[in-house]
Amino acid sequence: MQKKTDKDEFLEAVKNAVPLKKGSNRIFRESIKPKPIPHKRNDDELTALRESQFSDFTEETILDYR
Repeated sequence: MQKKTDKDEFLEAVKNAVPLKKGSNRIFRESIKPKPIPHKRNDDELTALRESQFSDFTEETILDYR
């Protein structure tokens, strides 16, 4: 009897492997999705944020503070 190689052992393990349950592939794919980084914002969001902070002020009120 010849000695089993790593490839033979691998092929046998694949042949004897239990198939995954339906839907487990989807769960696996979702688990490796990169999570969004909350502190990074795009320029549009930052501009909207800046404008919303100063929306209470009009040009007249800003000039009055000088």
